[in-house]
Amino acid sequence: MSAWCVRYLINQRFPSGGEAERGKAVEIGVSHGVFTDASDQECIDLALDGFDRVMQLDEFLRFQKRDEWRDQVIAMVPMALAELRPLGRPTPPEGGQHEIGIACRFREGEGGTVHIKGFLDFYYKDMPLVVDLKTTGRMPGAFSQAHAIQASIYAKAMNAPVKFLYVTPKKAAWLEITPIQIEISLGIVKDTVKRLERFLSLSEDGKLLTKSASHDPSSFYWRGADHLLEHVA
Repeated sequence: MSAWCVRYLINQRFPSGGEAERGKAVEIGVSHGVFTDASDQECIDLALDGFDRVMQLDEFLRFQKRDEWRDQVIAMVPMALAELRPLGRPTPPEGGQHEIGIACRFREGEGGTVHIKGFLDFYYKDMPLVVDLKTTGRMPGAFSQAHAIQASIYAKAMNAPVKFLYVTPKKAAWLEITPIQIEISLGIVKDTVKRLERFLSLSEDGKLLTKSASHDPSSFYWRGADHLLEHVA
């Protein structure tokens, strides 16, 4: 909750971490490969081009894992392409990405609906199928709650099956969201919105709400964000 408050109530951005930049680079290379006939090496080179430039920024020079992340990009791009290419070419998005959205009604009356939007990695309209690419250091055995919610929102918005492709430096695996998981996850979304509305109604002081929110220091948002801790102390 505290991370959400810092981002949206006092308008502070969290720094991007090395794992996130690794994921962005892999997605760039993989996207190029599935939408074109480019070779694996061309896709790897494209991924590394952006990654290497980002790693030269001052905020990343202090990280000793830069070479490790780079090696992971090299391993992950062809592994993901090997899984995705048999599906054929995805439906090209309009304007860069497929934007989706759902309306979540959490109470009756005016103002009782919140609109949730997101962006798809790959959409195969003719199948139909939504695919989200996730890079990770450790292969999950099941959806985390956050990923289940994300997949459920995609499924609701597109009325299509949703699969997440998880890629580690050593292997790739698929997870598909089930109807019961979708039902449970969308219920969690509605309950979260209700709780958030009640929390925000306690005060109009964003700084006070931020300091009052529950804080999870283990959240990945706080990696390299020590300068933002003053807002939650």
